[in-house]
Amino acid sequence: MVQKLLSEYRFEPNEDPATAQLDLVHYGYVCIVDENSRVLYSAGDCDDLVFYRSASKPIQCLPVFVHGLMDAWGITEEESVIFSASHTGQPCHVRALESILQKIGVTEDILCMNPTYPTDRAANEERILGILEDPENQYLVTEYIQMHPQMARLYPGSVNTIRVTVFKQDGRTPRIGNVYMRVGSSLTGVVDNVAAGGIVAEVDIATGRYGNAQRLDGIHQGNLVSCAVHPDTGVPIEGVLPNWDQAKERVLAIAAAIPQLEYFGFDLALTPDGIKLPEINRFPDFPRVDKLTPEITEYLLYKLKRKKRVNGYAKKPCRKLLHLPQR
Repeated sequence: MVQKLLSEYRFEPNEDPATAQLDLVHYGYVCIVDENSRVLYSAGDCDDLVFYRSASKPIQCLPVFVHGLMDAWGITEEESVIFSASHTGQPCHVRALESILQKIGVTEDILCMNPTYPTDRAANEERILGILEDPENQYLVTEYIQMHPQMARLYPGSVNTIRVTVFKQDGRTPRIGNVYMRVGSSLTGVVDNVAAGGIVAEVDIATGRYGNAQRLDGIHQGNLVSCAVHPDTGVPIEGVLPNWDQAKERVLAIAAAIPQLEYFGFDLALTPDGIKLPEINRFPDFPRVDKLTPEITEYLLYKLKRKKRVNGYAKKPCRKLLHLPQR
């Protein structure tokens, strides 16, 4: 069971801390051990199984230090950051990685992972059926999405989706607030995630016209740069979405049929005969390429005002005011 680790309170410097308002509560696990795995301090259930992702990297890199590989290969402390923590591919990280590869005599092509599935069709079918029939496995099998030819022409290797943000300010009537398009690339594989190397384009809600495509800078992984033509297919990323009016009507009808929610992020796949929904997000975010329309800005400010009233900030404002700038 997770345990409450830390509570944060908000109050002015000249106020009595006893009157502070609760702002944030952090839950989690803490377990500190010595070199013999003896628990020195713990909070929460130390025996609970967790998937600790990047937090394992400092432990995974221990053999490099314990077995003297740093000295054997002449790896510097600055270069050790590459295998002891996560990084964002900044120039300093790229230089460190290239230096390590040169020192250990490894080239980039050796690091490329090729598909390991059986090449025989019968063996593939047997493998897939074995996975699905195993009661210990849990999979959701869906139908294959056939994209509209216009969408497939941009890049056929992924399902290129349209994110449609829908809100109900009165709790009943759905309205479309924002729309943008995502397109996969050879970097993303079968998905269209922008963070993985995909491309994002603006979409006009009224007409369905898309353009001003951008992607993340491959060096800094944070700067959006223009990408008017797809880097793999050479197809210009501009045009009008097919059957856009019918797609909007369908999305609004679905949102109206779900009274439990008032804020949606629909991921649409446009097909030759309509739309498919890979997923609907309950808390969609807004990437930098997505322009906040006056309608969605009004809704977000309305929700912020209600939240401030519920939490008491309307009567006792916090030190910093939150503003939503026009984008």
